[in-house]
Amino acid sequence: MGKVEKMKNSILLSKISIMFSVIIWGVAIVSLKVIVTYFPPMTANFIRFSLASIILIILLRVLEPKSKIDKKDLLIILKTGALGISVYYYFESLGLLYVDASTAGLISGTIPIMTLFVDSIVNKKRLSTIDIFIFSLSTTGIFLIVYGNLEFKYGISQLYGYIFMVIGCFSWVIYTIFTKKLEKKYSSLSLITYQSIAGSICLAPSLLIEKFNLISWIKEGNNIQLVILNLLFLSIFGSAIAYYLYLYGFRKIGASRSSLYMNLIPVVSLLAGVFILNESIGLNKILGAVFIITSVLISDNKKLENLKYRFIVKKV
Repeated sequence: MGKVEKMKNSILLSKISIMFSVIIWGVAIVSLKVIVTYFPPMTANFIRFSLASIILIILLRVLEPKSKIDKKDLLIILKTGALGISVYYYFESLGLLYVDASTAGLISGTIPIMTLFVDSIVNKKRLSTIDIFIFSLSTTGIFLIVYGNLEFKYGISQLYGYIFMVIGCFSWVIYTIFTKKLEKKYSSLSLITYQSIAGSICLAPSLLIEKFNLISWIKEGNNIQLVILNLLFLSIFGSAIAYYLYLYGFRKIGASRSSLYMNLIPVVSLLAGVFILNESIGLNKILGAVFIITSVLISDNKKLENLKYRFIVKKV
């Protein structure tokens, strides 16, 4: 297999990895909605990422036994763990107390737009016409889906839910930008393992703040099996596996393009909400999903990598 073919396969595998992470996260929003019905937000996420950290540590010791973090990077690992795990999931969980799962997923669709502009400011990148068009298209799709979901009468509690979700999304954007500084130095598995540990540490004080009595909750028999299944799903798939897949793809196609695939989270969460939680769906939501998928396809068909392949072939 030639160098060009290997590059093509590597990029394709990266895109597939991100797609799987997006599908998992879309369903995870529904799963988290179930959990916060029974657990306080910070406690739920502390349990989730503590379990995920244990799983990731075992995998890291088996697959990369020599992996270690440079002491000078400990602070940025702590920052990214706090932003991408503690802050993001805390505010997402808070938001889910006030809005349904599909709406939460739809608001997550603003992440690519935030990332595009923040990334362009931080790295002083000029946005191309096609980039602006793609993100305008995806924004229109998000608007259509959210508009189709506005069945409330501007209740203040619903507004809180939107605000919490937006704060969470912004923290994810900063997490993505900061993580870019580390992705060349550490493997995807080691990076997400240490970030997950850092996120769990930052969430630990929640046990004192929220004062959730787990023993009393178990004695009351509050759908224990349902909660355990959702916690395991979030810990194994929604945290460990999805983060690993996202960071793997993130290395190859960059912050802006990998975040663009996050636009599919609203579509996945919308479908998961409909089929799992029996949430409503209308024409506006369907049209919005079409706009979002189209924006991803257009971005994918820009074929920036393929232009490089052609250049390499011509030179040879």
